Amino acid sequence: MSSGRNPENNDKPDPFLSSEPVPANDFELPDLKQEAKYGVYLWWPQEGDDWIHPDDVETCKSMIPGNRVFRREEYDSVYSILLYADFYIRVKPTMWLEVESDLYEVNDQIEVRSQMGRYDPRIGVITEMRWERIRQKIIYEVRQGEQIIGYYDATQIQPAMRLDEHLDERRRRLLDKYRLM
Repeated sequence: MSSGRNPENNDKPDPFLSSEPVPANDFELPDLKQEAKYGVYLWWPQEGDDWIHPDDVETCKSMIPGNRVFRREEYDSVYSILLYADFYIRVKPTMWLEVESDLYEVNDQIEVRSQMGRYDPRIGVITEMRWERIRQKIIYEVRQGEQIIGYYDATQIQPAMRLDEHLDERRRRLLDKYRLM
């Protein structure tokens, strides 16, 4: 019969071996990473700026309100972290409009689909992600170097990659979503 003790640490009961209830504080749960959420702040979410981390107020005021699509990925006990390109903003939970992600991100290299000759197929980099209210979709600004080559939705672009490029989980899901793998 098992003692209900963890063989690696005799001080704490093993919740899987014990037949008695084990207090939650006596063992650690694995960190569960939440899926990233995407959304926009079309309006200033509340009076004042006490919902913004004090170090991020100026950056936040330059980016919100607007139609930029932010990625909310990490949390701590007080602030959520919003990411946009190379910027991050720490904010307390507030009202925003959550939008469905196409899995593309700012700085992703993409190819513009020719769509039967309608567009010139080109390789570029996503430099902006904006929410278009009327069509209810994300529009991507794409550049080649310093030149803007156009504004596209997810149906008009596809991931571009080198043959020797390593695929992380996000890129794998992106390629799978657009059936390019």
